[in-house]
Amino acid sequence: MANSTENVALLLEVIAGRDGLDPRQPESLPYPPVKEYSKLIKGEVKGVRVGIVKEGFGWDNSEKDVDELVMTSAKSLEKFGIKVEEISIPMHRLGLDIWMPIGMEGAMATMILGSGLGWGRKGLFETSIAEFFGNALKAKARDLPNTVKGVILLGYFMINKYNSKYYAKARNLSHILKDTYDEALKKYDILIMPTTPMKAMRYKENPSFQEYVMMALSMVNNTAPFDVTGHPAMSIPVGYSNGLPVGMMLVGRHFEEETILKLSNLIEQSTK
Repeated sequence: MANSTENVALLLEVIAGRDGLDPRQPESLPYPPVKEYSKLIKGEVKGVRVGIVKEGFGWDNSEKDVDELVMTSAKSLEKFGIKVEEISIPMHRLGLDIWMPIGMEGAMATMILGSGLGWGRKGLFETSIAEFFGNALKAKARDLPNTVKGVILLGYFMINKYNSKYYAKARNLSHILKDTYDEALKKYDILIMPTTPMKAMRYKENPSFQEYVMMALSMVNNTAPFDVTGHPAMSIPVGYSNGLPVGMMLVGRHFEEETILKLSNLIEQSTK
């Protein structure tokens, strides 16, 4: 998204705030102009409470150097007056499984059957996008990436084989998942874990369809749960291992991006 915390903050200043078109936005959300996030990033962080989520580490595909670098970086925040503790959120391990039916079946319904717009929601519908996207799918579906083809096939299979039972179950569980993170965020201002379990993968010429899809899905263990719950999250580089960058993810309360940006800026400035 950007190469610095300041640029992320500048972008947020432009896109944040209520627009009157998106029904997901609460009435309490202010209309622009919003906070000057680019100035607030230098605010005080002493006393911020950080929870290192144990379940975000040690996945089957986790690389030890990634886990160690993120853990060390998180604990080093204590020298800035930040309270850092390791915490356990067992349900985090189910987040990817909850996301899967929602992502697969939702993509099938929204992207394929709904021509990129889907159905049922209130708010603005851009008719030209639906027309263009629908026509492009009919004419050039073969050009879609293998990951998208895999999503379409799996989504179609789950809808027809299981009558969207798992989509419905995942949607029900998503409320519990959100509440679980919210409960942790009552005690802690920020949750921390590796952004991806591994460093960048070596490029492979002509991978099989299965290899291509699995490589993509293996990266989202920690990020997918927050696609479901909508908690704001940000990845910040915390160093290199074998010449490859390692990212640490900061997760905060809904509509409290300011705290994430402040901590991100501190980490960025302290690692220069």
